Amino acid sequence: MLLSSGVAMDSSMSEKRRYARVKESVCTWLSFRGDCAAYATLSADLGSQGARFSALRRVNVKERVAVNFEFPTKTIGCEAEVRWVKPASNGWVEFGVRFVNLTGYERDYLERFLTRAAVA
Repeated sequence: MLLSSGVAMDSSMSEKRRYARVKESVCTWLSFRGDCAAYATLSADLGSQGARFSALRRVNVKERVAVNFEFPTKTIGCEAEVRWVKPASNGWVEFGVRFVNLTGYERDYLERFLTRAAVA
């Protein structure tokens, strides 16, 4: 399989995550550099270091994206870097990001949210 970055991905690529993620859908707004639109999406999985999303837009590995999560009691915003991209159905792409600049307070809030979600 060829990723949008031109990097080949095969079935031998293994999971490289060091931090667990939970299958939690959180309303999220994504803003890509050089693009005046903001895209609404849901997280497909979420962790303290990154998340997975889907979009109808071309996404490239190493691209920077502003991420704004709409949690029930707080909005958390940060910058993230796209780490991988793969085609999905109907023109959508799935991609994973790693958070770049979450503050300690925001990361604490996110970790508390994830802990509650994992037990629910």
